[in-house]
Amino acid sequence: MNVISDTGTSWLGAPNTVVSGIVKATKATFDWTNELYTVDCSTMQTQPDLVFTIGGTKYNVKSVEYILDLQLGGGKCALAVFSMGNGGFGPSWILGDTFIRQYCNIYDIGNARIGFANAHHSF
Repeated sequence: MNVISDTGTSWLGAPNTVVSGIVKATKATFDWTNELYTVDCSTMQTQPDLVFTIGGTKYNVKSVEYILDLQLGGGKCALAVFSMGNGGFGPSWILGDTFIRQYCNIYDIGNARIGFANAHHSF
């Protein structure tokens, strides 16, 4: 499975079946006007974590990272995921800013690997 971590991608890209599972778990609906999935903003704090297992380590992405208030109106917030229908070309997953806001990327070029550490924000 090909996975990339990309600061140039704002959201999480995942296989269609995974996105369908997230949509079902969050009770999201597709907003045809804005061409994205939405959930009621009032559920932002209570939605389940997304859990990624990478190299045997679990990484939990909190709902406040993958549900964004983009001022869509009507009390709707964006589900920051998109389907990767790549037809067998390119990555299967893109860990974009949705993941990177919670986990910093640590690059080990000499050993051709990447690691992740909890991001600590102090605003």
